[in-house]
Amino acid sequence: MARRRKEKKPQGAAARTLAEARDAGRSLQAWPCGVQDACGGCSFQELTYAEELDFKRRLVVEAFRAQGFEGLLVPRPVAAPRIYGYRNHMEFSFSSRRWLTRAEIESGTEFARDFALGLHAPGGFGRVIDLERCDLQAPAMNRLFQALRELIRASGRPAYDHREHQGFWRFLVIRRSEARGDILLHLVTRERDRDQEAELLRGLADRGLLPATVTWGVSDSVADTSAGAEIEVIHGPGHIVEAPRGLAFRIGPRSFFQPNSLTAGIIFDLVAEMAGELDGRSVLDLFCGAGTIGLHLAARGARVLGLELVEEAVEHARRNARDNDLEGRAEFLVADLLKGLPEGIERPDLLVSDPPRAGMHPRAVDRILELAPRRIVSVGCNPKTQAVDLRRLVDEGGYRISRMQAVDQFPRTPHVENLALLER
Repeated sequence: MARRRKEKKPQGAAARTLAEARDAGRSLQAWPCGVQDACGGCSFQELTYAEELDFKRRLVVEAFRAQGFEGLLVPRPVAAPRIYGYRNHMEFSFSSRRWLTRAEIESGTEFARDFALGLHAPGGFGRVIDLERCDLQAPAMNRLFQALRELIRASGRPAYDHREHQGFWRFLVIRRSEARGDILLHLVTRERDRDQEAELLRGLADRGLLPATVTWGVSDSVADTSAGAEIEVIHGPGHIVEAPRGLAFRIGPRSFFQPNSLTAGIIFDLVAEMAGELDGRSVLDLFCGAGTIGLHLAARGARVLGLELVEEAVEHARRNARDNDLEGRAEFLVADLLKGLPEGIERPDLLVSDPPRAGMHPRAVDRILELAPRRIVSVGCNPKTQAVDLRRLVDEGGYRISRMQAVDQFPRTPHVENLALLER
């Protein structure tokens, strides 16, 4: 008999919100997904959406209060247009050692343990939960996912063994354009098999589910990520096109783009609104990624310089500038802010900062203080680290936070995107 495993529960603020909702006797919704306790990705599914937005506002307030900010006007987050089926990018893992959820163990059902395709349970990279679907991704992505499960199970090739580093199937990435509905499928295997590639394409075509483009990666690395795989296009152009707010962005298997296309447009609009007058103004876009924010500001008349550490992202940004006829208004450079600013950079009229979840390194904050722009728009996917960074800018740079606005970029999860305008 399978041994019962203790599943990891939501921690910190996320756990408090659920507990408080239960204690207050609020009406809790049924969980539509059967693996939420084990996966942990959608821990806010129990709340009504109105309650979720209220709690996310509190998460922002508490994050800034912990850094000594009091009296800030923090509105309710802008609601997402869609709370399920909104993700345009999902990455799934294969495993030859299926991780059983508590519900599966308690059911008494015997499950085949030699194959799993799904998401990781918290607490270990080898814990892959076998999924039938994920309700956060679009229905068309789920239909493709389910067909791939059938075809791959029937292939006879084994899933990857994370302990022995053996097996064939490793990762599955699905991306979808909200603007056009096109889907990109990216598979990563441990070795090349041309016959298997052709067989999979035929199987999808027979089901009427062949995506707009299919890419294939091969990786023998022990690292649990699809990022380092050598990529080959085996069907279609190798990319799809997303078009928020009228600009077109080519999305490949490793392209940088916001995972929620609907709220991405809202964020672009808010950044431009906080920026104020843009025509002819200079903008420095830090952590610019593929240039999505900077190019939307350039399209509104700004002169944009984007800085990014990841060379591949800068290449994507330059290509996006060409595709949208914005090369004359937007330039993108590879730069390591820990080593300093590139030569010749002058104080911009506006600085935009959109760092990763870990926030800015103290040296990156130093660079902003050196430039001392009059206005800063901070985009933070983690309000806790954002508040730490802004505390320094306020204390050492003489800035004040004049506006805050969160956007619910990731409904049903404890994550929220927060924008802040700083002026001096």
